[in-house]
Amino acid sequence: MATIIVDDNPIEAPEGASLLETLRQAGIYVPSLCYLEGLPPYGGCRLCLVEIEGARGLQLSCTSKVSDGMIVRTNTPEVVEARRAVLSLILANHSDRCLTCHRRAHCRPGDTCLRDNLVSHRCVTCSKDYRCDLQTACYMVGMTSYEPWLDELRTYYLSEPPTADRANPFLEFDPQMCILCTRCVRACDQIRHTGAITLAGRGWDTHIAFGAGGAVHESNCDFCGACINVCPTATLMEKPNKWAAAQTEGWVPTACAYCSVGCTISLGVKGGRAVIVRPEPSNPVSDDQLCVRGRFHYDAVRDDDRLAQPLVRRDGKLAAASWGQALESAASRLAAVREEHGPEAIAFLGSPLAANEENYLLQKLARAIVGSSNVTYSGGPVMDAAARSLRPSWPRPGRSWWRPTTWSPATTWPACE
Repeated sequence: MATIIVDDNPIEAPEGASLLETLRQAGIYVPSLCYLEGLPPYGGCRLCLVEIEGARGLQLSCTSKVSDGMIVRTNTPEVVEARRAVLSLILANHSDRCLTCHRRAHCRPGDTCLRDNLVSHRCVTCSKDYRCDLQTACYMVGMTSYEPWLDELRTYYLSEPPTADRANPFLEFDPQMCILCTRCVRACDQIRHTGAITLAGRGWDTHIAFGAGGAVHESNCDFCGACINVCPTATLMEKPNKWAAAQTEGWVPTACAYCSVGCTISLGVKGGRAVIVRPEPSNPVSDDQLCVRGRFHYDAVRDDDRLAQPLVRRDGKLAAASWGQALESAASRLAAVREEHGPEAIAFLGSPLAANEENYLLQKLARAIVGSSNVTYSGGPVMDAAARSLRPSWPRPGRSWWRPTTWSPATTWPACE
């Protein structure tokens, strides 16, 4: 362990650790709009400047490593002024009225903007208002009500903004809010290994593009939402419930139910219903990543067609029953069928949406208790495609109940024991 002095306070940290992460873990705010924990530092936004004694000029804390005896200052006048200058350059090509306006907390969506008549993208019309990293950085470095461009013509407000892409049902891409931090590019490439997002153009024309520069759904984007998680502005936003998600009343940890992996997720709740999903990094398997179903299919939770309680058929009609009554009815009828027609007259239908342990118990019930070899699953085209891709990787189990047309990893793994 190394001991460093930060603003006259000693801090212990591992030798060679990232200085930026060390400062954050110590509760010291250092603005950064391009850094992604777990990935190599990019050093693009230049906001995480600090003063390191003995170093020439101000240093980037994201690229600096902890060394024993290091003396760091994070809030000197030179550091604060340098951060403001860097942030001014970022705001030069970005809508800044929502970031510097002193009336931001007083306006309502229907109010006429009192600043000027050039504002087309205001804080009250931005779905990421009050949860924007750029907005937070402006506040923390003292840029609120600070206008370096006062009385100057801003090219941002005089040029036609690029058209937002809202053609797909999952995410919205609004290029006019982009600050070219490349977080989305690196998350898509280095974390997801998809490579659907890239930096296109050169110089002043540099911009973020999906695929060959067309619509998002025309690229190889798999709509996992990783780019939304890391975007510091409103450039990339979830399309469903993006306004309701800005006013979540709390977060509830749970498990995704759309495959047997069981990724851990956090549900943003408002009014007693789920309005947004975020990955929960406490799970070592899924970490901070989700697929498109886990990320955007939370609307199925409100499906009115779902059964709220067990139903038992009585006199030709389905009637509500308790779990005990339903289980007793199912067991007695299965026993009657087995007694009259034999165990092979009974088939068991598993689900790829259930956990592997649950499917294991299902086939144990079929083979060991009932004595039936008829076990299959129903998963639809998505699970059928997954099964076809996995089939060459697993040896044929050799069990009599295995069928190539109804193969499921969840039901064949137990047979390989």
